[in-house]
Amino acid sequence: MSIDHKKRILAVDTTTDISSICLATESLVWFGNRNQSQQLLLNIEGLMKKREIDFSQLDGLAVVVGPGSYTGIRIGVSVVNAMGMVTNLPVKFVDGLRAQAWLANDIYSVNDKIKLIYSLISAGANRVYARIYRRDDDELSPAGDYSIGSIDQLISGDAQDDDILVVGEINDQVDNWLKSNGVGNIFRLTSDVKKGRAGAMEQHFSQLRVNKNNLAIPLYLRGAVSGHNN
Repeated sequence: MSIDHKKRILAVDTTTDISSICLATESLVWFGNRNQSQQLLLNIEGLMKKREIDFSQLDGLAVVVGPGSYTGIRIGVSVVNAMGMVTNLPVKFVDGLRAQAWLANDIYSVNDKIKLIYSLISAGANRVYARIYRRDDDELSPAGDYSIGSIDQLISGDAQDDDILVVGEINDQVDNWLKSNGVGNIFRLTSDVKKGRAGAMEQHFSQLRVNKNNLAIPLYLRGAVSGHNN
């Protein structure tokens, strides 16, 4: 597993209600409640002051590009792209499903039983965005494409097995369905998680891509997903 803590990276995630930023290994996670436009820049400024780091000392920028709230995705991507234009810093990006899988894998890395990680993000009611990742010697690779649908359509009975972990920012309806259907290994992402998706992205910065125009591309999943094969 490649961990990158040698560079000073500012990572941002406002794609869902559980927002996060990470600066040089220190994370801030908060419940955005769809107020990210008011909170994001203030939180970045506060964390930079706390760490006594300014933009001239950064080595790169990273942003989670979706899936999630259309407004939340747009806020995070727009802010980071604008910062990249002003500072000429490299802008890297990743989808939130992979960032969640990284986050869970970093925490569950001592458990060699886990072979598959089902990464979920609530899409309202019992619907979720999903992707499955295969875990091999602590490295993750996609075991399928992105999908969106009701939880009972996307989670098979195999998720009850001890070698499968379900991770995600899910609502109570999805959480209750998983538990009532015998899914045992669940890592539910909440605002109490210390690192958040931004923290996982900062750790794995070296694995992220930079587009030739140095701009992050939003991932809405309901439309085309070309360019997001990480």
